[in-house]
Amino acid sequence: MLDGRFDEYADVRVHRRLTALAGHGAVVASLRALGGEAAGFGITTIQAMGNSLPAADLPALLAEAKTSIRWRIIRFPIAVSERDSPAELQTVLRRALNTGDQPMFHSVGDRGIDLLLSTMEQLAPAER
Repeated sequence: MLDGRFDEYADVRVHRRLTALAGHGAVVASLRALGGEAAGFGITTIQAMGNSLPAADLPALLAEAKTSIRWRIIRFPIAVSERDSPAELQTVLRRALNTGDQPMFHSVGDRGIDLLLSTMEQLAPAER
């Protein structure tokens, strides 16, 4: 049922489009303000999930914002669909293996968790 709410990946896509509409200068100013506010509370590190902004764009934006805190950028891929999730799951896991990124998943149900774990084992079997 459609009710006007956006959840999960739909929410991420909407926020990315809204952030893009704000413009480059507004994004940099927002990151600068967030860094300054966090520092004022004694926060030294922010983990950026890359949900409103693609993680690939964050390093340049943060360099421009010149905040005094550390940022840990976490890739948040939104490419997984329900049509061919095994192939897309392999793509996401291969990317994590190639880049050294820590993968994070939101998986629901036994079948989804079994698929995730078996795919991980297939792509990077435990050393014996």
